[in-house]
Formats: sequence, C-alpha cells, structure tokens
Amino acid sequence: MKLDQADSVEVVEQGPVRTTIRVTRHWQQSKFVQDISLYAGLNRVDIGNEIDWHETHVLLKAAFPLAASSGDATYEIPYGTIDRPTARNNRFEIAKFEVPALRWADLGDGKHGLSLINESKYGYDGKGNVLRISLLRSPTWPDPEADRGHHSFRYSLYPHTGDWKQALTVRCGYEFNYKLLAFANGTARRGAATSSLVRGNRPTESRVNCDKESRGRQPTPFSLLRVGRQGRRGRADGSTGGQNCDADELDGASGGGSASD
Repeated sequence: MKLDQADSVEVVEQGPVRTTIRVTRHWQQSKFVQDISLYAGLNRVDIGNEIDWHETHVLLKAAFPLAASSGDATYEIPYGTIDRPTARNNRFEIAKFEVPALRWADLGDGKHGLSLINESKYGYDGKGNVLRISLLRSPTWPDPEADRGHHSFRYSLYPHTGDWKQALTVRCGYEFNYKLLAFANGTARRGAATSSLVRGNRPTESRVNCDKESRGRQPTPFSLLRVGRQGRRGRADGSTGGQNCDADELDGASGGGSASD
C-alpha cells in the first residue's frame, strides 16, 4: 500500500542557506512528519523523519522510482562495495528481497543515477528502476513491541551524473553521517597549520579508519583505504607526530606500495 496522501504540506523554513517543506500524513494508528530540506550549493535532498509508529506486521519502506536503471545496484559494505541484481529471475534473486548496506546504495545507468544515503537504516532493495530503503518494522516475535513508539531519523537523496565513483558517493555518505567538528587546539601557535595524519594527491579517494580503540599503552590500529580509484595509482604521505608506527600493505592487488615511519 502506498502512503501518498498528505494531511498538510507547508514551508516551515525559507532562508539563504536552507529551505524546508514539512509534509504531515497519517495511516491507521501511526503519524508521519517529514521535513524535506534543500541547501544552497549542496546537491542533496535531506529528509528528516519524525514518526509515531503503532502498527503490527507491517514493514515501512521509502521507495524512489528512477529515470535511470541498470541490471545491478551498488551497495556499500565494510571496506568496499557489492553489486546485486535488480532483476528477480531465479530463487536466489527472489530471496534478496532485502539486502544489507552501510551508508548508501546507488542505482544508475553510468550516465546518471541516484545514491540513497542513510545514517541509521541498513536494509535496502533495488528492483527494476526502483530503489527502496526499509525504515520501520512491526514484528511480534521475539519482541512483541519491536519498533513501536516514536522514531527520529534522516536519509538523503543524492542525484548525480556519471556513476557513483565519479560522483564521490562514498565521500557524500561520510559527510552525511559525520558532521564537521570545530575545536580549539591549545598547543598550536597562532597562524600555524596543524599537520594531517594522511595527505595524498587524490584526497577525495582516501580515508582513514580507526579499527579499534587503544587501551593503556597499546598501539592504536588504523587503516588507510583508497576507494573508487578505477585502476589509478596514487601517493599518500603519512605523519604520526613523531610517534612510532608500523605499516603493512594488506591488499596486494593494489599495485604495490611502501610505508615509512
């Protein structure tokens, strides 16, 4: 069943940086309030959701029919991506009525497409030209009250030209999930620039992951990944602030590399 009827639609914010439209609707025992926001200079549509959910044996999804389609949709997984078919030609494909992803899923034809970005919802499915994300469930086992109550979460629509690599969808997913934090560095001299842990000639393709928290005097493990490189080689220079550091190359298929302290 489609929830395409609105109780009200109103502009709640209209300024030089952001404009927000609020859509309110209800269905059965549940109420839905969505704030759809557009930002100046940002190629993204952010959708904030405030939902009072009181259903049973109902799965709530957001669906987006697209002008572009492909035989595969791309989903972010830990340290990479995976392509999954958008057709349902056999029992294996039919069983993938929902698949997991981390921060985003993308569907497009190589010339243009859409990345569906989330911050807390990890169930997706792509079928034909429709990309969907699972929002709320209402099972009765093992928890008879699962998902009932008030929910607040966001997801974002990122339309783009080219494919997800050219559109820097990985970076967009990180920007949506991890806000910039401003802080005062008491040890830095006025006007002096602080050093970065990693610098590279293709900074949009590199990211640093802290693999686990260090305890006591144990070293902190972290990994440097290059994403969407399409066979190109690059250089990344690391700085550890004078601390001892050991580095190992884990992906031999990356074309070789070296690390130094």
